[in-house]
Amino acid sequence: MLIRLFISFIKIGLFSFGGGYAMIPLIQQEIVNQGWLTTEELINIISIAEMTPGPFAINSATYIGIIQNGILGAVISTVAVVLPSFAVVMALSTIFARYREHRLLSGLLYGIRPVVVALIASAALLIAKTALVADDVVEIRSIIILVLSFFAVKRFKVHPILVILGAALLGVLIY
Repeated sequence: MLIRLFISFIKIGLFSFGGGYAMIPLIQQEIVNQGWLTTEELINIISIAEMTPGPFAINSATYIGIIQNGILGAVISTVAVVLPSFAVVMALSTIFARYREHRLLSGLLYGIRPVVVALIASAALLIAKTALVADDVVEIRSIIILVLSFFAVKRFKVHPILVILGAALLGVLIY
């Protein structure tokens, strides 16, 4: 199990361009499709990882690792998800510093951006379906929390932590 965790999370870390949310489709493919977690359990872990301090990717890997194989699973998953980024950043930092104005490098980075947006959008749709629909019925209460949260952050610039706490309290009151 530890080797499978390591391989899964090193793949997630290696192919997750764009960071945290962009890796959700990969996490789903690696974790849910192997039967380690259900989609609903994954969404719960994503919610917890987002509410806790630290990078989303590391928090998610740690939580999934601990569920699958305790403390050792958490350590293995966390190291595996970080290792590719660490190695790539170390290897490429001097190249980027030297050639950051080069046309090919600039084109490469601009080409990756739309893929990151697509991966984040895919993750958002997965989360929305799980969070807003229960037993093929749209959860109006969840949609109300979503809309209120969106406007609190975007329109009124309420700090995300306060929005999360407010949504949690509202969830306790209306569910």
